[in-house]
Amino acid sequence: MRYSPLDLFATTRSSVLTTETTVLEMLGTHEDYQGRGIGAGLVKWGCDLADKDGLEAYLDASERGAPFYQKHFSFESRRRIPIPERPPSYGTFNYFSHVRPVQSQH
Repeated sequence: MRYSPLDLFATTRSSVLTTETTVLEMLGTHEDYQGRGIGAGLVKWGCDLADKDGLEAYLDASERGAPFYQKHFSFESRRRIPIPERPPSYGTFNYFSHVRPVQSQH
């Protein structure tokens, strides 16, 4: 039986999350608009909502994007999510589940 990558994300999310959490769904910025802080602004907004509610924040990140979320938003990698639905010549594409611990409000 084949699974959609979305099934893998949902299964991983349910196994990683143990408490009420603010989930930041996937987003992408069109390449013509990257590097302008648009995506980072949305992630900050989601993290601010989590902080206001005293909750952890969760997101799934690509291998390429993970260091950005770790460095700029204090997300911690929890689990690798291999995405097998690619031609064999591409190899496995990995995403990683990330949790940002509850942050104290300043």
